[in-house]
Amino acid sequence: MQPENTHVAVREDPHGLALDLVLSSTRLVRSVSSMLDIPLSLAQSRALATLRDEGPLRVSLLARQQRCSQPSMTTLVDRMESAGLVRRTTDPLDGRAVLVGATPAGLEMLESAAAAIADTLARTLERLPAGELADLERGLAVVRHITDDVRAARSATHA
Repeated sequence: MQPENTHVAVREDPHGLALDLVLSSTRLVRSVSSMLDIPLSLAQSRALATLRDEGPLRVSLLARQQRCSQPSMTTLVDRMESAGLVRRTTDPLDGRAVLVGATPAGLEMLESAAAAIADTLARTLERLPAGELADLERGLAVVRHITDDVRAARSATHA
């Protein structure tokens, strides 16, 4: 942890900052998750979060969004369906196609996992000085704004 009054230099390199943001957030989630007995794998958590945010999707689109092969996603969906986390239904727009959607049990498990991670991380945040907590709040507002921009750009390219 940095002292409260430490000045942080602003980077001139947006790519380096972006890479650090991605790597740091990934490491944070993995580190905290590894401390807990969460019944969901990271792949399952990511898939369920996507289904929560996007609604039911075809396996091919879910695989593309998760950046994995369709056979790998089919295997993951099979396991999640067996565990009652997702349900396959017929696409109302194309009776030949199948959609995968999160079940209430899957969403509850995802929420429970997120709460456990947040509870664990909160214990670390409680030890931060007030100035760093304020910095974190401001930084999170920027991350939310960036996330909204990325989602809007993705929606525009898929429209």
